[in-house]
Amino acid sequence: MLSVDQEDRLERWAGPAAGIVAGIVSMTGLALSDFGGLAGGISPFTSGETIARVITENKDGLELGTTVLMVGLFFMVWFLVHLQTRLNPTGTSRWMASVASVGGLIAITLMALVVAYVRASLQAPFSGADSVIPKAIVVFDWDYWRTWAPFLSAHMLASGVAIVRTGLLPRLFGWGAVAVAFAPLMLAPGLMTGVFMLWVVVFSAGLLIKDIRSP
Repeated sequence: MLSVDQEDRLERWAGPAAGIVAGIVSMTGLALSDFGGLAGGISPFTSGETIARVITENKDGLELGTTVLMVGLFFMVWFLVHLQTRLNPTGTSRWMASVASVGGLIAITLMALVVAYVRASLQAPFSGADSVIPKAIVVFDWDYWRTWAPFLSAHMLASGVAIVRTGLLPRLFGWGAVAVAFAPLMLAPGLMTGVFMLWVVVFSAGLLIKDIRSP
């Protein structure tokens, strides 16, 4: 049987560990599915027949990548909820902690919707007039990333400010998060999402190292 202190310590470690797993697994899923260019640079200006052919040719990679990505988003939920308490250790940054947690949760919910649409395109028959289905999904998805970019920025900005105020991690780390908080609004979708996942891994690793070193 574990002591109460040991159980508390393991529970405290679980959040950052989930963040590390979430970031690494999610980036792996993005790489496997090639969300950034969707296997060959197709766009809303590409014909429906060509889009259908490209998606069909890369169906296995898209299925595997989106499945892996959803596993990553599962762990991301645990990490983001964990932040609600970690970013507010003294009660002075309650609303910043809420913005960081909720902003991240909204962003990954919108990401999950993209996965749902991509998975739907893989199930549609691709011949003749039916090629309009993948075309419609690509048109919808083309600028959809802009809907989650503000929430990623809100998450990073609030996290950075909370770190600076509370000293949860070195304040230089918090100022770095503040400095790049608006990058998601300006980056391409694949790069933007990758930067967010990398941020989660670094942030989580910093928290876990601090927890392991603490008495």
